[in-house]
Amino acid sequence: MARRLDSGYMQAGAERLVGRLALATGEAKEAERYVHDALGRLAAKDFTIDIPECLDIFAAVAATQESFEEAARLFGAAAAARERLGIVRFPPEPEFWISLEHATREALGLDGYQATFAAGAALGTDEAVAYVCRARGERKRPSMGWDSLTPTELEIVRHTAAGLTNRQIGQRMFISPGTVKTHLSHVFAKLGMPSRSNLAAEATRHRLELDHGGGPVGK
Repeated sequence: MARRLDSGYMQAGAERLVGRLALATGEAKEAERYVHDALGRLAAKDFTIDIPECLDIFAAVAATQESFEEAARLFGAAAAARERLGIVRFPPEPEFWISLEHATREALGLDGYQATFAAGAALGTDEAVAYVCRARGERKRPSMGWDSLTPTELEIVRHTAAGLTNRQIGQRMFISPGTVKTHLSHVFAKLGMPSRSNLAAEATRHRLELDHGGGPVGK
C-alpha cells in the first residue's frame, strides 16, 4: 500500500515493522536489512522522529549477535535522540528491551556499559546514522544461532533437511562422513537442537533452499 501511495514515510514504517517481526523470529540479518532500508528513507527526508526506533532495533540486532559494545552505544544514541525530540520509546514489549539491556550490561560490566552508553548518547543523529552504517560491516559472526553458522555448516544443514544421510552429504561435498558428523555436532550445539528432525523443521521455517543442487544457501 505504501508503494502504491508512493509514501516513503509509510514504507519506512512498514519496513521497521517487518524488521521487528524478523528479529522476533530469530532472523537478525533480515531485520537489519529491512531497518537499514527504513533508516535510509527517514534520513533522506529528515523524518528524524522515527530514527530513534531504528537505532533501538539496530541495538537489538547487535545484542542478539553478541556485538555488545555496538548495542550499548546504539542504546545510548537512541535514548539521547528521544530526549532531544521529547518523545518516549513506544510502550509495547518493555520486558524485551529490559532483557536486552540487562544482557548487554552483563556482557560489558556495569562500568563498561555506562561508558559505552554515554559515548553513544554523545552522538548527534547524523553521527549515529553514520555509525550504524559503519558498524554493519564490522560485526563479527556470533557464537550461537543461525547467523553463527558458517557457509559449510549451512550447506550441510540444507542437505540434512533434504533427507540425505551423512554418507550422501559427504559424497556431494567431497568430505568424509565423519567430517559431516563433526559439522553437524557443531550445528546442533550452536542452534540448541537435539536431532536431525528438529533441524529439518527449523531449516524449513528459516526458508533454507532444500533442493538437491549445489547452489548457495539463503533465507
